[in-house]
Formats: sequence, C-alpha cells, structure tokens
Amino acid sequence: MKTPIIASKKQNGFKAAILHFTFYILHCVEKARPRRAFSTLELLFVVTLITLLIALLTPGVRVLHRDALKRHAKTELESIAQALLNYQLAYGVFPPPNDAPPGGEDKTFTWTDETRTPQSISGEAYELDLIPLLPGSEENPRDILFITVSPARMGKTDESPRLHFDPWGVPYRIIFLYGEKNEDDESPATGFILISCGPDKTPGGNDDVILQSN
Repeated sequence: MKTPIIASKKQNGFKAAILHFTFYILHCVEKARPRRAFSTLELLFVVTLITLLIALLTPGVRVLHRDALKRHAKTELESIAQALLNYQLAYGVFPPPNDAPPGGEDKTFTWTDETRTPQSISGEAYELDLIPLLPGSEENPRDILFITVSPARMGKTDESPRLHFDPWGVPYRIIFLYGEKNEDDESPATGFILISCGPDKTPGGNDDVILQSN
C-alpha cells in the first residue's frame, strides 16, 4: 500500500522542481537582460518548459475530475438509498421496478472496493425510477416527499421522463434482492443494489459505482 504514495510524492516533487526551475530561469534572464526583449531561443526554451509542465499536470487533473464525479455519484446513490428505505417504512414495500423498455436486463457490474479488491455482481437491473418517491405519483398516494431531485438530472423526453441520470448522463440502475416466498407465494424485495455505470458509461470495466442496502 505504500508504493503508490511514494510514487505520487516523487511525481509531485518532480513537478514542483520543474516549476521552480522555470521561474528561476525567467528570473535569471530578466535580471541579466533587463533592458532588451527576450531572444527567440529564450522564448522557445520557456515555452518548451511550460508545455512539458502542462503535459505532466493534465493526466493528474483528469484523474481528480473523474474521482470527484465518482464521489458525487456515490453521494447521490446514498441519498436515493435512504429515500427507498423511507418509502419502505411508509408503505411496507419498495417502489415497483421500472417496467418501461428496456425493463429488467441481466447485467454484470464490476468495481474496485476501498481495499482495491475487484468485486462484481450480476442481476436483473432496472433503470431507476424516482417518480414513486415524489409527491403526486400513483405509487405515492400519501404525497410524501422522499427525495429532492434536480429537474436537470431527470429525463427530458417522452421516452425517459421518470429516469434519473448519473454525472455521466447514464440512468442509474437498481437490482432488487428478494427473500423467500411468503404464504401468498410471493417473494417481496428485501433489499436492493444501486448502480452507476461509471465513467465508461457501460456495465463492467472496474469503474462502476455500487451501493448495497443493509
């Protein structure tokens, strides 16, 4: 576990050294020739250093942006999970799955947990329908507000007015977990797994964001 940290510190130290060296060169050039413009060679040298610095920093910025979006998706999944649990407390069952096309599809989702251990789960995944968690829906006759959703994150077309989209513009998915059949020969859902397909926008790839109910 220490190797990535050491490598990161070395990389940051190298970037800082390039920055200091660039400013030092600029300072020396300005001090040595305060009354004339930079030569073409001097300008070319500075531009090369700046280009090298940008090339080193850009991948790090992309990684930080990707990780920030994954944290945002995880936070949204936690809010949705709490809303689903509150719905179950109010009505005794979870909201019905979204049967609109494509309906439930057998999918396999993969991700890497906090200990960097690869994980995967397969099941009948539905595109997440948040309308039952909002007042005014048929599935919510008591008009309880279980969750607040930004209209910008909901579907804007007739084909997807009930869907909620993750930071990458893909609908969140849900897999319901079922227990044993009851006396009415029914298997009510006892839990769920919430999923975002992650940066690659497709199931699998070790970048899915997963949250399972307790």
